[in-house]
Amino acid sequence: MSLPFLKVSPEEAVVQIQGMSLAGYQLKDAINAEHEKARIAGGTALIDAAPTWVERCNNWINECLGKLEAIYESQVYAYEFRDADALNTVTMSGNPTRSHVVFGIQYRINKLSEYERFIRGHVPIEINAGRDIFFINAEGANVRTKNK
Repeated sequence: MSLPFLKVSPEEAVVQIQGMSLAGYQLKDAINAEHEKARIAGGTALIDAAPTWVERCNNWINECLGKLEAIYESQVYAYEFRDADALNTVTMSGNPTRSHVVFGIQYRINKLSEYERFIRGHVPIEINAGRDIFFINAEGANVRTKNK
């Protein structure tokens, strides 16, 4: 079964969306770890690090935008993802802080989760992962191990 607004299969869409979410969580964790090191170092380390956090956040956003455009027929989903940050104007201009960048990432991860939940709620999905097969639908997920 397919959804008419997807360019790819629902299974592929879910895998791509989960990959984008994972990359967002990893970026968030890395920025939080760098923030802690910069805080301990003191001086101007925090101020010096903030622009690189914004740049890395922007790189992740742009990568996700390209993937979302490859998944969905409409570019609206990419724009909704891009604009999901309530603090967007503060994050990308002025003097951003770690929390602005991290909140921006989290807002967008939440938007990706919303996309994934919608797909899973409308199409039963089967994802093969090694010896396990995950069946995901609106009622939840279950796992079946392949018998060889």
